[in-house]
Amino acid sequence: MTTQNKCGFCDAIGHTIQHCNSEMATIMYNNMKSRAIDYFTSNQESSIHSRATLFQGYLKDTYSLKELRVILAKMCGSTSGNKTAIVARIVLQHFFLRLGYRDFQDTLSFNDRVHMDEYTKYWWNLSLGVSIIRASAELNDYFEFVNSMEVLDFGNFSPASVVNVETTVKKFPILISMKAIDLTETQGTETFDCPICMEDECSVLDQVEMGCNHSFCKECVVRVMDDSRKKGKDPCCALCRQDYKRVYVRTGAVLESLRERFCSLVRV
Repeated sequence: MTTQNKCGFCDAIGHTIQHCNSEMATIMYNNMKSRAIDYFTSNQESSIHSRATLFQGYLKDTYSLKELRVILAKMCGSTSGNKTAIVARIVLQHFFLRLGYRDFQDTLSFNDRVHMDEYTKYWWNLSLGVSIIRASAELNDYFEFVNSMEVLDFGNFSPASVVNVETTVKKFPILISMKAIDLTETQGTETFDCPICMEDECSVLDQVEMGCNHSFCKECVVRVMDDSRKKGKDPCCALCRQDYKRVYVRTGAVLESLRERFCSLVRV
């Protein structure tokens, strides 16, 4: 006998929570988007991180775990994790990646632009189940480093150059190779889901595959390597924690970029 799917939100037979299109689920999702904009655009003298924290509190106080799961499912299809991780994933996916990096990017203050990557990493850590104590400690370490710099007003630095300041020049013994891709078939338009940023439209040309067979987008791999370099540790897979040893990329541009910044092994 075939077992039919049952929605974990509306209890309807025939679909799962990932595909729930009930009226109530749609209303909650639209309400969340509206409130996110309210928090993002109000009190802009405070940092985007502070506003995100207020939005986090609203989500935790307003919605049950089941309701949060259906909201998240409408955003990226993934509903795993406890309430804290799911709330952080909604903040990361919608408040930062959608509003901060896309829809309302022009409204960000200079300081928010400078520190945006570190704020995003904080919420990414929480979405992966990292404790708030550890995530906060990492963010505080970053600001202690920035505050220790002599050029506190950033002088001639651009936001990008400040964010990308490295504490060391450590490179890793990672062997990076090209992986064959049939561009005749894909025309470079194929996409994949990155399990770190949860973006479901990452170009396959920017896909980076680890020796453990897990794949991530180039931006997330760069973020992991930057973070590992600051901590003086070897980078590891965000899913299985296996160290980066062998990495496969799809284009020469990504190959050269990763090699130049992070790799101490240069043979093909």
